[in-house]
Amino acid sequence: MNNLTVVHNKFLSSCTYILNTGKSTVIIDPGSCLDSYLSNYHLKLPVCCFLTHAHVDHFIGLKWLKSLEPEVFIGNRSKEYVYNDKLNRLRYTDFNFNFGDYNIDFVNYEESLEISGASITFYSAPGHSRDSAFIVCNKFLFSGDVINPDGSVYTRHKDSDYPEALRSIRYLQEIRESQNLEIKFGHY
Repeated sequence: MNNLTVVHNKFLSSCTYILNTGKSTVIIDPGSCLDSYLSNYHLKLPVCCFLTHAHVDHFIGLKWLKSLEPEVFIGNRSKEYVYNDKLNRLRYTDFNFNFGDYNIDFVNYEESLEISGASITFYSAPGHSRDSAFIVCNKFLFSGDVINPDGSVYTRHKDSDYPEALRSIRYLQEIRESQNLEIKFGHY
């Protein structure tokens, strides 16, 4: 089936992607406007969430999914970010959120997972942050903050590394081209 919907979030202009696999709902980077989407649409259970990295604009929508008990997947480099409000930027917002309320699965990079009708692979792509990754799911590549639509990358955080970001962009482009994937950006 693989129907893909994009939700444009007002908070920091991030994008949430909702993929109906026919067997489940896969949500990539649940952002701040997910609540308005959920009030108009019914999600096919079970719900799985995949986070490209642990910055608040890419996970805050989890709070509207809590009652659905989603399984949440994120790359294993994100362990230090998930429970650190300074690194995940939660400290700088007025959002009330606790990762401890969720079942978090830290996944290895470049290992394919078959989950609820979706084939998922996380690729480590540091630069924007040390835990940045992009995700390949079925025929899509979800860039998170590895690359912006204009080809740039935001590297003004203390944990950003511009030369590393450029290497990650080249890596993303190689994967996209070799697998003929359609890229979906983390911001609009």
